[in-house]
Amino acid sequence: MATKHVRVAYVTPTFERGGLERCIAHLVNGLDAQRYTPLIVSLTTTGAAADWIERDGLRVIELHKPPGNDIATPRRLAQLLVDERIDVVHSHNWGSMLETCLAVRWARKAGSGVRWAHAEHGLELDRFRVTGWKRAVRRRLMRWCLRRCDAPVAIADCVAMWMHKLCGVPEKRIRLVPNGVERPPTAEGREAVRRRLDIPENAFVFGSIGRLIELKGYETAIDALALLRSPSNRGDDAAGNAVGAEAWFLLVGGGEERAALESFAREQGQADRVRFVGAQSEVGPYLAAMDAYVNTSHTEAMNLSILEAFSHGLPVAASEVGDNAKLLAGPMAPGSIFPAGDAERLANLLSALAADGTTRKSLGEAAIRRYAEHYTVAGMVDRYAALYDALMEGGEAA
Repeated sequence: MATKHVRVAYVTPTFERGGLERCIAHLVNGLDAQRYTPLIVSLTTTGAAADWIERDGLRVIELHKPPGNDIATPRRLAQLLVDERIDVVHSHNWGSMLETCLAVRWARKAGSGVRWAHAEHGLELDRFRVTGWKRAVRRRLMRWCLRRCDAPVAIADCVAMWMHKLCGVPEKRIRLVPNGVERPPTAEGREAVRRRLDIPENAFVFGSIGRLIELKGYETAIDALALLRSPSNRGDDAAGNAVGAEAWFLLVGGGEERAALESFAREQGQADRVRFVGAQSEVGPYLAAMDAYVNTSHTEAMNLSILEAFSHGLPVAASEVGDNAKLLAGPMAPGSIFPAGDAERLANLLSALAADGTTRKSLGEAAIRRYAEHYTVAGMVDRYAALYDALMEGGEAA
């Protein structure tokens, strides 16, 4: 095991609030201070994500890259890697890949022994299947960069597959490191949230968290709500309560599609049963108010909100995209998948959950176990620390 103190630089296109930036914050906050000295390099500027940094003395360096291509930015990054005596540089997504690749090559020519890990967090590679010279050029550039990367990292199996198929990275070289999340705190309890939102305590509430954009497919959830409340689905649960009639959909998040989704809910006759609460800095109270969690995305890699739902012990119904099937696989699965866009199948899954509190409890316990075993922040930090140590121990530099 390496014993050298390791200086790690995290390179990101920007440092505004988002899932990628939250991951970086977890890493810099969680790394052992006796072993690692991290810093963050934003190719552009720093935003509100800086508020997530809890580590004393951590620096966020801005390179102020202008829009478009800029050869000066990777040169500045290369000089920074040399000046800061960086041992491992860890870039994220296409937005920092090429700049980091060039910077590493130039830093090594200047005598640096820096090692390079690059993590892909989403399915951006997927869109390179579309024809067009710009995508063809970018695909070639990604192949060129990843061949020179010491440790290509995928956060999900589906991302690893596209790195292999579209960019030619040998499967044995791709490191799989799933993201980890913290359990969102619940400053406000279930009953209080439901009272504030005017949702009855005995209602069956399913919900979702995310940006209100088209690819999230929230219309499927609203359609499922309409089907769930239709007369044919209004059975009783074990306590004799009407199941379908007392279903509600709680949607947490803001975005460009909110007005369209509100209009769609009205058209479907469900406006009184859909609660739009906007973007929230603390989602824990809203998870506590739910009985089940749904993910209706048309495309996804690994949805962090599903992991947060696991941590709160919620059964999950998720569309069959990305790694959702893996998240919900196995004999002790914490939920079920359905074909993306299939509102009828989703309504059937929700109807079964609404009618059976015992099953909900069992699935919720399975969700907590899966979270604790695979998706904690501590687990993610440990896996990346092991990767950094492995890079420091040797292997051929690109």
